[in-house]
Amino acid sequence: MKARVGYNKIASQYLDISDNFYNKYIEIPAVKSMWGKVANKRVLDVGCASGTHSKILIEKRARVSGIDITFFIDFIFFFCFLKHFRA
Repeated sequence: MKARVGYNKIASQYLDISDNFYNKYIEIPAVKSMWGKVANKRVLDVGCASGTHSKILIEKRARVSGIDITFFIDFIFFFCFLKHFRA
C-alpha cells in the first residue's frame, strides 16, 4: 500500500505538469515516433498514469486498455470514455 500512496503523489504532480515544454516537445513526439501505425490495433498502456499517451492513441483510433496503480486511473478513463465514445 505504501507504493500506491507514493505513486499517487507523483501521479498528481505529473498531471499538473503534463502540458509542459518537455512533455509537449520532447517526450510525446519521441514516444509517438516509436508507435508506428496503431489504427484498429489493440494497445495495452502499462503505467498509463493520467492517460496522456492513451488519449493520443485513442485519437489515432487504437483500441486502448490501460493499467496503473494510481487512483487517477478510474477517473481518467471514465473521463476519456465520456469524451471519446459518446454518441
